[in-house]
Amino acid sequence: MKSLLTPIRFLIILGLMVLSGCTTNLHYQQEIPFDLHGLFGDHMVLQRDKPIKIFGNATAGSNITVSFNQQKQTVITQNNNHWEVVFPKLSAGGPYRISASNNGKNISYNDILIGDVWLASGQSNMAFTLAKTKDDLSSIDNSQIRIFDVSNTIKLKAQTELEQGTNTHQKWLLAKASTIKSFSAVGYYFADEIFENTGIPIGVIGSSWGGTEVEAWTSSDALANFPIYADEVRFLNSNTKQFVRLDKQFNQWRTGIIENGIGLKAKWYLPETNVSQWDSIEIPNLYEKKDDILSQWNGAIWFRTTFDLPVNMLDKQMKIRFGQIDDHDKVWLNGKFLGETFGKKRHTKYNVKKHILKGKNNVLMVRVFDMSHEGGFKSPPQALAIFPINEPKNLIKLAGHWQYKRGSGQLNNYSFSAVPFFDIEGAKPNSLVSSLYNSMIHPLTNFPIKGAIWYQGEANASRAYEYYQLFPNLISNWRNKWHQNDMPFYFVQLANFQKRSHIANNPDHFWPELRDAQKNTLLLPNTGMAVTIDIGEAKDIHPKNKRDVGKRLAANALKFTYGKDVVPSGPLYHSHELDNSNMVISFDSIGDGLLSKSGKHLKGFAIAGKDRHFYWAKAKIKNSKVVVWSDEVTYPVAVRYAWANNPEVSLYNKEGLPASPFRTDNWKLITQP
Repeated sequence: MKSLLTPIRFLIILGLMVLSGCTTNLHYQQEIPFDLHGLFGDHMVLQRDKPIKIFGNATAGSNITVSFNQQKQTVITQNNNHWEVVFPKLSAGGPYRISASNNGKNISYNDILIGDVWLASGQSNMAFTLAKTKDDLSSIDNSQIRIFDVSNTIKLKAQTELEQGTNTHQKWLLAKASTIKSFSAVGYYFADEIFENTGIPIGVIGSSWGGTEVEAWTSSDALANFPIYADEVRFLNSNTKQFVRLDKQFNQWRTGIIENGIGLKAKWYLPETNVSQWDSIEIPNLYEKKDDILSQWNGAIWFRTTFDLPVNMLDKQMKIRFGQIDDHDKVWLNGKFLGETFGKKRHTKYNVKKHILKGKNNVLMVRVFDMSHEGGFKSPPQALAIFPINEPKNLIKLAGHWQYKRGSGQLNNYSFSAVPFFDIEGAKPNSLVSSLYNSMIHPLTNFPIKGAIWYQGEANASRAYEYYQLFPNLISNWRNKWHQNDMPFYFVQLANFQKRSHIANNPDHFWPELRDAQKNTLLLPNTGMAVTIDIGEAKDIHPKNKRDVGKRLAANALKFTYGKDVVPSGPLYHSHELDNSNMVISFDSIGDGLLSKSGKHLKGFAIAGKDRHFYWAKAKIKNSKVVVWSDEVTYPVAVRYAWANNPEVSLYNKEGLPASPFRTDNWKLITQP
């Protein structure tokens, strides 16, 4: 599609940048208050066995004197108003004191420990507080564990300083019953387990935000090579407007274009609409690649098809899905509005009430609105279907020849000059790429840490295939920014969630693919994974058992970072071999041996032949391996275990840790374009 960066748009953006104060070459010396970086304070923890960095801000050219550990250094503030001194590394211990002075102003911080500092980041399950767990916190009183919560803020550009938000006081606190309630439960239980087994003082920096995607935590330069984010990265790197203004801008555009237009005014979504003059097109496709008429189109296109339903489906609750639609869709069925989805990265699906459907000639209308570049239906043909909610394999396919007509857009005198040419994701700024990295991670990168723990992925589940690259990219990105190529990084594999399905390899389940992407990330060195497939809750995406999550994360750190003789996780798939009609699976991390928690035969295994149709399988432990078979499959070629949103699990090691879900195949995934 045409680029939206027109000369008029360029002038508008330039004007907004000037109005927002984006000017250079100032002819005066700006006075910057003398201060230490926001991470410094009473009760803080500094990283042991690494040079001690102490830094902050002041007016360029001013002298700063810093005292620490009976040593004193003086430094001149740089032209960027940043100053920094470095003291020799220290072993674990304390307490210490920092004193800094400038032109008669003195700042002192006391009760500073030297220990290990861990970053705890991710989305809502990492942000989930101890108070929400309902655990008894009354006995928590450990001055050797210190916590620091980063405020939730959003920035278009990478920041060096933390900004105070409204959700936290952003200061170091001792781990006590009176202070710990609003801190990350996973972060605290991880720290408690590490301290209990090492005696080393532990500092935890919490930096998490619910509902956020991995791209928001990744720097823009690390996303620049992903074509799907190219426009967004260019925009964020060249624009200095605040998110409040972008949000207002988006809402104005949405009202003026998405929620109006000739098709909506004429009610083209009604079944009686005359479509005899509409053109035909094969769906799915990115339509500008298929039709010269649409190749330069930015705006609305209406797509229409019809389908019949068998009698046995008419009394069932149905679901309709389309895969990914670029950029925005509104959907009607038999004239009834089903919903809308904004964001080309999201998978579009809607529930359909029984009274809407009929046996013959159901009229389906999809209004697609494309802002720029490619537009249309991105997913493969099998993604377009309608089916009973509890029978996802009993589906009616919707791919094929549809009719279409252009609605309001660039060729109908609609101005796109006020439209941000990146995907605002429903005007939720915490889903914009790099916005949280800029404000909640980058300001920490000059502060040496031991490593990071991570609990995220729910928000990326419908795009799990992308996570195979995006997640390891984030880890490498952070290691690069901290200048620690071997920085330990331990993460939580998504827990079980939602109603249990009785279908082997349910095609409507995205979470197993996200878990597989997480498991695949273990190929990166110095990583570890806490498997939580057995401690989730079917009806709550935020399971309350965070104690075991923290302990399982800590087991990885104790093994790989601290060198303790512990089993770091449950069984992990290693390899498989065919034995007549049986598949024999070998595992790593079996500890003292494999264990079944479902009796003689294991549950949760499925097996498939060359037709790629999975059947529930029988499985048993034999000689520290698992033998899998089914009377339905004579010549097996693939096995999957716990491959569902909320699977039945049974395989553990004798240390009581569950096996990770896995697949032996490399077949195309549901979320794979």
